Amino acid sequence: MRLADWQGAFIQALQTKGDDSALLALVNKREQSRLKVYQNNAFQALLSSLQSSFPVCQTVVGERCFEQLAQQYCNHYPLQDANLNHYGAQFPRLLGDEIKQHQVFIGLEYLPELAMLEWALKQGYYAQDRSDYMQQPQVHELEQMARLTESLQQQAVLLLQPDIELLSCRYPVQQVWLKHQATTEQSHTVSCDSATNYLLIFRDRFKVNFRQISAPQAQLIMAIQQSLSLEQLANTEVDLSELPQLIQLGWIAGYKLAVTDDG
Repeated sequence: MRLADWQGAFIQALQTKGDDSALLALVNKREQSRLKVYQNNAFQALLSSLQSSFPVCQTVVGERCFEQLAQQYCNHYPLQDANLNHYGAQFPRLLGDEIKQHQVFIGLEYLPELAMLEWALKQGYYAQDRSDYMQQPQVHELEQMARLTESLQQQAVLLLQPDIELLSCRYPVQQVWLKHQATTEQSHTVSCDSATNYLLIFRDRFKVNFRQISAPQAQLIMAIQQSLSLEQLANTEVDLSELPQLIQLGWIAGYKLAVTDDG
């Protein structure tokens, strides 16, 4: 049998709910018992990755419960990427499904949003570097906009920093997260009067932070995420008076020019 066939059978056997029959057929009975060791090691690696990504969630539900949730996650979402830093994107969805099905989670309905916050904080660390982002073709520094004609300025599309992510949460999960931190920072403590909690995740140098922002700021950021030109933004109901603060905070990376029918 070819090496590739051995490797394929081995990988299939290690997957959660994977079929190990092909691999077992290739080894003698004495070696078959060793497969359980490899399978357990594979799960422990995935469990460790999830624990690293969602430490507060684990603290809230307890280590044993979290391990059971991790097992469920591995069953439903097998590893597809060799980079374990990418494993866990659907964990908030799994938490939502589990909460709907089991009464033991009554009072913990905020868990999916807490997991979303923890995942966003981790992914923010691995987001594209801001300086590299600005090297892309057609991406310009904000200062260059002053050199454009008024007509071209209206076609400018503002670009958020690549590490920016906005979360809209029904529950004040930022308070839960902060409660479980050894230290807190100024960027974490902005409070806003809003039925929805808008949390902006961003990276400051090499440290990922989040900040609770106002509804007008969030609405403007969501409009910018839609790649609307300045002219289109002006025709929406967003509050453009919030734009200078977003620029001052360094959340706007630059701009590009919208593609028009005239080219």
